[in-house]
This record gives sequence, C-alpha cells and structure tokens, in this order.
Amino acid sequence: MTDTPGAAAAQQPLVVPMQIEALAVNERVRLAEVFQRWQANYALTRLNLSPEPPAFSNTDTAFNSAPAREGIYLHWQLPEALTHGTDTDGDGVPVFPLVPNRWLVVRQAVATGSGERTDTGWIVESDHLDPALGTSPYMDRDGRLTRIGRRVDLATGEWSEPGTPGGLFLTAVGPGLPTFAAYQPYNTDVFSVHDRTDDLDPRTAWQLNYLVAGWYGDPAADPLAGDPAARMAALRWTADGTAPDSARTVCHGTVLDVAWQRQGSPMPASDRPDYITIGVGNNTEHATKAITEHAGRRAGAPPELAALLSAVHSGVLDLLDEPDGQFRAERAVHASWFTPTHAGYTWVLEDVPPDAPAEGARRRPRAARTAYAEVLARLNTAQAAHDAAVQDLIGAQRRLYDLWWAANLPKVPEAPGEPAGAYRERLDALVRTATEEAKAARDTVAALRAAIPWAESPDDLNDAIRAYQDAHGLPADQVVLKRDVLPGFQLPNDPVVVIRGTKDRPLPPDPEQPAATDLYTVPEGTYDDAEEDEDPPLACRWPAALVTGVRAAGTTVSASQANTPAPPHLPAPDGLAGVLASLLRELLHLAPSNARALARAAGYAGDVTALTEAMRTPEENAVGTPSTYTAPWRQPWSPLFFEWKVDYFPIEWQGDPGGAGAGRANWSFDGTSYRWLGTGAHPVPVSLRGRQFLTPTPGKTTAAALRQYARTHPGPAAGALRSLARQADDAGLFAQPLVGFTEQLTARGHTPASLNPHSRLSPDLRTALTEAAARTLPPDPGARPRPFTGWNASLYQPLRAGQFAFERLAVIDRFGHTLPAIFPDARALLFAAGNEPGDVIGVGVPARRFAPELPAELTPSLRNPAVPAQGHHTINPPTWYRFTQLTPRLVQPARAGFTLLDARDDLNPLTTSSDPDTTAVAAWLVPGYLDRALYAYAPDGAPLGELRTTLPPDGRPRATWHPLPYSRYRTIGELRDAYPHLHDFLVALTAADRGPAALRALLTVIDRTLSTTAPLGEAPAPYTPSVLLGRPLALLRVRLGIDLDGPPYADPAWRNLREGTPPGYPSYRWPVRLGERNELADGLVGYFHGDHRATDYRLLHTVLDTPELPDEARDYFAPIGTGSSLMLPARPPGSDPENREAAFLTLLADPRGTVHATTDILPTAEVRLPARLVEPPLAELPVSFRLGPLPATPYAPEPDPAGNGGHATHPPALLLPRPSDRHGTWTWVESATGDRWTEADTYAADGEAHHPHPAPALRTGRLTLRPTPAAETEGDRR
Repeated sequence: MTDTPGAAAAQQPLVVPMQIEALAVNERVRLAEVFQRWQANYALTRLNLSPEPPAFSNTDTAFNSAPAREGIYLHWQLPEALTHGTDTDGDGVPVFPLVPNRWLVVRQAVATGSGERTDTGWIVESDHLDPALGTSPYMDRDGRLTRIGRRVDLATGEWSEPGTPGGLFLTAVGPGLPTFAAYQPYNTDVFSVHDRTDDLDPRTAWQLNYLVAGWYGDPAADPLAGDPAARMAALRWTADGTAPDSARTVCHGTVLDVAWQRQGSPMPASDRPDYITIGVGNNTEHATKAITEHAGRRAGAPPELAALLSAVHSGVLDLLDEPDGQFRAERAVHASWFTPTHAGYTWVLEDVPPDAPAEGARRRPRAARTAYAEVLARLNTAQAAHDAAVQDLIGAQRRLYDLWWAANLPKVPEAPGEPAGAYRERLDALVRTATEEAKAARDTVAALRAAIPWAESPDDLNDAIRAYQDAHGLPADQVVLKRDVLPGFQLPNDPVVVIRGTKDRPLPPDPEQPAATDLYTVPEGTYDDAEEDEDPPLACRWPAALVTGVRAAGTTVSASQANTPAPPHLPAPDGLAGVLASLLRELLHLAPSNARALARAAGYAGDVTALTEAMRTPEENAVGTPSTYTAPWRQPWSPLFFEWKVDYFPIEWQGDPGGAGAGRANWSFDGTSYRWLGTGAHPVPVSLRGRQFLTPTPGKTTAAALRQYARTHPGPAAGALRSLARQADDAGLFAQPLVGFTEQLTARGHTPASLNPHSRLSPDLRTALTEAAARTLPPDPGARPRPFTGWNASLYQPLRAGQFAFERLAVIDRFGHTLPAIFPDARALLFAAGNEPGDVIGVGVPARRFAPELPAELTPSLRNPAVPAQGHHTINPPTWYRFTQLTPRLVQPARAGFTLLDARDDLNPLTTSSDPDTTAVAAWLVPGYLDRALYAYAPDGAPLGELRTTLPPDGRPRATWHPLPYSRYRTIGELRDAYPHLHDFLVALTAADRGPAALRALLTVIDRTLSTTAPLGEAPAPYTPSVLLGRPLALLRVRLGIDLDGPPYADPAWRNLREGTPPGYPSYRWPVRLGERNELADGLVGYFHGDHRATDYRLLHTVLDTPELPDEARDYFAPIGTGSSLMLPARPPGSDPENREAAFLTLLADPRGTVHATTDILPTAEVRLPARLVEPPLAELPVSFRLGPLPATPYAPEPDPAGNGGHATHPPALLLPRPSDRHGTWTWVESATGDRWTEADTYAADGEAHHPHPAPALRTGRLTLRPTPAAETEGDRR
C-alpha cells in the first residue's frame, strides 16, 4: 500500500468505516409487519423521569396506517471509539467524546429494468437546534425543550457551513438517554434519515445505493486533532501507511443495492426470525441451559451435552473432576443466582516475611502480641461502626427519596378524615426532617471515617495504612496491616430471559431416523479451530487506498472523477472536498447496480454482465482497499430492546392473603430448596413490566468459556472446543434480565428516574437524591384514595415468592421493527384444559399458548414429588405450562454468616478481641477407639482428662472422668470456670439417667460421620492423635445469623408513606440446615443449640439420619434433617443488639473441615477455623494410654564407653514394651498422690529373653507420647 503523500498534503482525511443499515418499508411491509416506534419525551425529565417512555406506551400508532411512513430508513452506527465514555473527572460520571455534526447523504437510484438513474443528496446538520424546525425531540444544555437535527436537500441550492457559535456538544448519548444514537426513531436527521422516495415511481422496481460521510464542523473538535498517530492508537484505529502531521476524521459507510418497490413488491429478504424459543432462568447461564436442553430434546441429543455446556458456561466444569466437585459446583451455581452488594471491610495483621528462613519459629513476646491485638481490635471496632453508619446513611437516603419523590408528584392525595392540605403539609415537613437526617448520617460517616485508614484510590489507601501503622505502634518491618472485604450482602437476581430466533420451525426428530443436528453440534469443516485473538483495531483508510477501479474479465474498468455521476451542488467543506468526491467515485465502482453507469463513464465496451458479477466481490476484484462494510443489502434485523409484561401471582409465606390460615406453611424446605404446597396464592395478579437492552450475551459468554477451557486444557480436543466456541458465537442467542422485577414488587416504579439537573435543590438534598436514585427505582405510591372508599390496596409485596406468566413480550430492533413474541390475551386464564402450547412464530402467539423453557429450579412444584404424573401446583392448572415459579427470596440484600466467638465469652467475637490468645475452640476432643474413651484437651493442647466407662463396686457401669497426666482437674465440676462449655458438654454426656450408653453412642456417631469426612486442601502433618487414636475434633463456639443490609424496605404506598411502618418480613423465620453429610470437606459432626446463649447440651443435632444412629441413647441425638430445628429471622441492623434472634451454637467438627449453612434464600454460608488456632495446638497434643498393672524393669545402662568400668549417668528410666519413637518421645507417668505426677523415660524392650535383674515390678500409670517437633520428623515423613 502506498504511503500517505507528505508535503503535498499536510492535512489528510482518515476514512473511518461505519456500518450503515437501511430498513425498506414498502406498502406490504407497512401493512404486514409490526412496528413499535416511539420518540423521547423530554418533558418527563421535569418529573425526574427518564425521557424514554414506559414499555408498550407512546408508540406511533399511525405507523401501519399512514402511507407517509413508507420509505427507506437509513441509520448509521457510529464507530465504537466514539460511543464509549470514560470517567475523566473521577466523579463516576462518564464523559463521551464529541461526534461528527455534519453528514453528507447521497442516494443513487437505478431502475432495475430500464436503467433510469437519479442521484440525490442531502446534508444533515446533526446539532441544529430549533423547537419548530428541528426534527427529533431534544433538551438543550440549559434544560429547554427543543428539537434537534435538520436535513438540507442539495437540490435546493448550494450548502455552506453554518458554523457552531456555541461550540460542538453532540455526543452518542442524549440528555439522560443512553440509546439516543442506537435507536433510529430517537435520532432522525441526527444519525439517521427517512428517505420517503416520493420522487421515485412507486410501481417501478429500483436498486438504491446510499453513501454517508460525516465530519466535524469545527476541526478543533476532531478526535485526530494534535498528534494523529497517538490519537489513532488511543482510539484503536489503524491504517496502512505513515500518519501525516495533521489529519481529519471522515466517518463513512455505504449500503449497496437496496431492493425497493413501494407498491406491489414482495417482502424483502430478512434475517428477522420466524420462530423463537424463550428460556427463563436465574441468570444468563441458567436460562441458556434451559434453551440448550430444549434444543437437545427436539433434536434427540443426549441430555449430557446440555449439562456439560452449562457447566462450561458457568465455569464449574473443572470442579466436577475434583473430590466434592458436585457439591462445590452446585453451591457456585446457586451463588451466581444472587448479586453481591458491598458489606464493608475488616482488618488483619500479617507478619512481614523474613529475608532469610529462620532456624526455628520464634514466637513474638506476649506483650507485643497483646499490644498489636489491641490496636487491631480497636481498628476493627471502628471499621464496624463506620460500616454500620454507611448502612444507616443508605437507609436514610432511601427514606428521603421516597418522601421527596411523592411530594414532587403532580398530585398529592387528601387523606381520608383529614383536613384539606394536611397530607401535603405533613409530607413537606417529613421531607425537611429526612433531609436533615440524611445530612446527619453523612456527617457521621465522615467523622467515623477519620478513625480508620481511608482513601478512594489504591495508592492513597496504601499511604493511609502506612500512616496508621506509624501512628499506632505497628512496626512496618514486623507486621503489615491489610484491609479485607467482608462477604457481601446478597440480592436475588431478577429473572433472566434468553431468546433464540430461527428461520425454520424446529421439528422433533423422527423416532425411526437418527437425531437431527442439535443447537451446538459442530459441522465438520464449518468453523475454524485456530486460536482467536482479541478484537483487532478498526481498519481505516487514507484517501490513496480508496477504490478506483474494478477488474473484470482481465480488464481494469475505472471511471475518472470527472465522469462520476454526482448529485447537484455536492458540498466542498474546507479540506474535505477531494475526499467526498473520491468516496462518491468509490461508490460508483462498488455497487453492482452501477455497472452500466460505470461502463459508460469508463468507456468500457466489454460484457456488462461480467462486470456486474465482478463488482459483487469487491474484496477480490476492486482496485484499492474496500471498506469493512460492503456486503450486499438485506432487510436488517438488529435486536436492540425487548419489552415485557408479566402477571405475577404472589404466594404468601404463611397463611392466606386475607389473613386466614395464620401459621399454615405454604412452602416446604427440603434442606436444599423450597417446594410450594399449593396454598396461599393471591387470586389477583400484580402487573410488572419493563424495557431492557437485548444483548448477545449467552453466545459470547459461552464462546469465551469454551475458549478459556481450550487454553487451560491443551490437547487433541482444544481445536474442537474452539470450533464449538465459534458456533456458539453464531447461535443467535440474546439475553437480558427482567430488570426491576424484584424492585417493582416492593412498590417501585418500572421506569428509572433521571434527576433533573436544572431543578433547584440544596447541595445536601441533591447529593442524597442522586445517590439514592442510583441504587433504586423511584417509589410507586399507587393510586390516590377515592372519595367514600378510602385508601387503595398497596402494590407492595414483602417477599418474592410466587408464580408468573408472560402477558406480553416483544423484541424490537434499532428501527422499531418488532417481533411480537407474545401478545395480550383476555382469555389467558380461561383457556380450556387439554390444549397444548404452540411454537412462537413471527407474528407472535396469544399469551395462553406461550410456554417458556424452564430449568428444573423454576418449574412449578410437583403435587407429589414421588408421583410426577400427578402434575404441578400452578395458579391455573389448565395452562400450567405458562407459569414460572419463583421460590421464596428476600426483596432486600441480606447475608447469612457465622461469627467465631471467644469460647470463654460469647460477647467477644474474635475479630474484635484484644487478647491475642483468644480462640473459638472450647476444647479438643479425641475419640479413643482402642479403649472406647473420649479424651479432652484444652484449646492450647494441654491435657485435661478422659471420659471412659468404668465398673464401680456397685456393679453399675458409669461414664467417669479421669484426669490426664499433669491435669489439675480431678473432677468434671472443676472445669466449670475455666472451660464452661466443655464442662456443660461432659455433664450432659455423663448424666445419671443416661449411663455409659450416651458415651458409646457418641463415639459411634463420631466414627460413622468421620468415615465420610476428609477435609480438602494441603494435607497437614500426620500428627500423633490421628495416627494412634481417632481424629481430633474441635468443640467450638460460633454465632449464626441472617442480617439485612439496612433498614427494611418500607411500603411507599400513600397510606404508609408518612408513618414509614416497617414491613413484616424481618419476622419471618427461615430454616437453616447445617452440615453436608456426604461432602468430604464438610467437617460437621453435630451442634448444640439452646435458648439465646444458654446452650442445651443434652441434645446433639447430628448430620446422620435416623437410620444411621446407634440404637442406644436415642434421646441424646436429633437428626438435622431439613434444618427445621434451627429457624432464624433476617435482622435489620441495630434491631437485635443482644443477638437474641441469632443462634449461639457449639459445633462438634473436624477442625480442618468447613461447616456449611444452607438456607436457599441466600448463598450457602461457611465457617472454618483459621490455621493459627488449629495447627499449633494439634502439633503439641500429647497422647497417653492407661496401662497396668504392667511389669516394668528399671533401665540398666550399658557400661561406660570410656572403659573405666563405671556406667554412664542417666535419669531414672524404665524398660517396657512400647511402640517406636517415630512420632515422639514415650514416657511413663504415674500419679503418686493428689495432683503430684512422677515421670520416667522409657526404653523399648527388645523382645529377647533376659534374666530379670533387677526384678521387674508391677506398675499402673500412663504411657504418654509427646510429639516430636515438626522439623525433627520431616525426614521420617518423607
């Protein structure tokens, strides 16, 4: 490619390609097709609403009946670099680049038969503002309503640049309207034109070619102003040749050979689907799974294919190959059905890694550890106070927003029984009070923020942390202070719709024939299996690269600039006249319909038919470089929006809608998910609706997941995976959540707010409203009370639990061309039984015949899970297939979580404890399977005692306590003060009415549970207890609660708005199932629970089911089952300062395992002991076995190796049978009297026969093993 000319052209235009689409609306299209076209209504901004009208409203109802709507709708899509905003000011508000404000539009019309030709041109002044003469509704920079854009017909005379005295302002987004440039009805004569073709004979067939070229009226606003090479790199634009010193941007695109006949023509060929399939899920992956399962069923493909694709799409396929993979994958998928919201931070201290490995681990002095722990405790307390204040601020802003919004509606009600104007007067007073409260809450946050390291940027935060360490005595060379993000609050996702459109009706396979190709089968050779790079830069062209000829039949056909047909008065803007003429010349050589004109202009006497065919493939035959977008025209179908409306039937948590049946459960929790029992449904639905962007997310995310899997799993299948990814890209799947579905249930509007920037508000009020509006939709107080009838029923629902059916659903493209998938149906609930749903066809189906594809989790509950043939519980059984079921979910972000507590003080959480030795472990318990005993150790590993079965003189077996060596606790009662939870546990276990049966049964339960428990992760050293006895268990103290992220969402209905009475859902109690019986990593054996902090140790809630429990001491155990024994409410912050609505639990669990809490209404909560509380004490845990009477011989040392006839000096020792010293040192310990213990070293008897000298003596005591430090046994372990 030739370089750009240098000195001869100091300023060169860069031709940047755009995609141009042309919608042909002839008479038949106008009468037969469905259109939903609306314009922006900027008057709504005065009510602080979006200028975009609500779904299914304000459409152009005359479109199908008015012949004036016919013609060609030409719309150009701006280059991607000009449609992306950046946060240049750091305030979170994106700033969008300016776009061209002058456009040349040229139409070439060629009669198909006669070759008659016309050339027409217009100039579009995109930023022209005039309330009377402008075209499209708009709002200027001062908030005035006006109209924008005009089109100047070049046939009326010369056009000259009118100038931009106020400066350029036009961007891809309109005021409060992100889709301004994307949706053609918004931007007529701005980024689109309507060519009515009134100058063309309506019954003649024409081929139309369009050229669009745009530039900046002010060269200083051009994105290439300055250094063109640097600017092109920033914009991701590239062009062959060297960039000149100065350049201008010309955005350019063409549409070739649009088939046009206004009257009497057939429907133009289009990619608009004739049949669609709709899936619903909890997220895109979930809904896509429903679509692929449907495709597989209709194609006869095995169901495993859809399951594997779903696993890849969800990113959990690798998990399925790991131990516990099924459990972990299911939890990950379930968690993806929620959206996390920020919950705050916590702080941790980490040691600075030493420069060189230390010879031995040296613990920091206790005084230093205590000082550091106190600083950390104070910081975490301050951080918790700050985070709570942020929650209060958000709640105060929401309350203010509700009051202010209602007070600024056009009409405020008169309350029944109150004087006229009293409601508004009270409402205005509440707004003033709420404004002050929101400001006070913000001030509180600011004050608390001063007590913690805080900054907006990571670098500034690091500086703040270092300053905090210096100010609070935390040496930076010893410890590092780090901020961790707390687990977020979780809000259930809105339902997601995935739409797949096809041109052919999907048919079920013939049972006699092989299955047809399903959705994701890769046709061999169809898709390239090479690795795919990221999106390349946009290929642009300098003028020298434009097309100037066509190679046909071995001859180059080229028309000169002077012979190129052109519209009259072609403009010649400064510096761009040459490139505009060159682009028009290029169009002559690109459009096949121009072949005859090209032959005449070039003096070509050859075969025009061959020339026409050569022009159909410009990438092969053009002289020059064709633009990116030169494909032959088809009627466009570019889905942009989908509008939806559903009938939602709430189902009460308990009882009936009118209050009858109080306490009766309508939902049953099986330990994993909820099932509707068929009662408590509302007879009248709540209507929900919305409009969202439609994006090709499912295919793109599936393809990305397949490519990532191919990269991380190289091998023979990688190429096939990449091929499959390319087909997923082309699968034609579009998706979007039903945004606002859940919020609308809490009586919020379905249209986002757009705070009027020109309204007069105080800075504090504007800040609070802006932040609140960014988090939630505006409130919907409902209808005002009617005379003599009182208040209307509220729209508010305290819970998202129910079933819904689609009433309307439409897919709308950039032009308003609509696929009405579902249209309203007055008989939707009256459809007779026995009818079946039908396929969704291009003209739509009535609501009563529409059946979405659903995953199992959204399918209505079976009447009898054991007998599926009995059918489903649905709102309307005859049309059961219409309904999607949403099991109970909170309408507000919440979190289920464990808190590790100080085992000595339930009021002292570990995160805010000032004692560095605080631990949640109440005791270590080690089952002794050899002697059927239970050993107890202190949290630091010190031995306490054993519980074993003895036979006293009275002949009645008992479970009795025996102190371990060096323990000062002779009886269980002596443990009360130092180890209260261990004391209460042992007292209940050894109760007189239970005898030793409870101990035997507990050891059996532990054994059966641990047989299916093997915590994952890096395997720890085989410490002595697990080698010689059972696996150590922790008796640990935790608190479990469900917490809301702020004050409950109050009903904003007129009746409740002033009082703000909180809703009832914080009082609902939710079952919580602890543990996972068959998961190796779940370490729970059981838990003890009681009233508040008074734990009942007489009943162990165990993960074993009833058939697995031992036969004896059944009253000591209760299977956890579905979790019905642990019911917790969702607590608003600050409502339960003493945590009376939380569960204080003592867990009996493997210390290296994880304990899970399943609620279904929230992602699974987990707790695990930190390694610092586990590994050090277990590494030191001594083991002792009670032996005796045992003959033991005093150890006689060997003669002195010096040969002087004496003996070496040794401490007292015994020679007796014992195991090897591999895991530690064996000593003999005896209890002399009281608390006094004597200890002797031991030597292993060799098994040989010896004359006993001195004579052995019978001894009773304990053979004790003290573990060898890890460093000394590393070689043995290798």
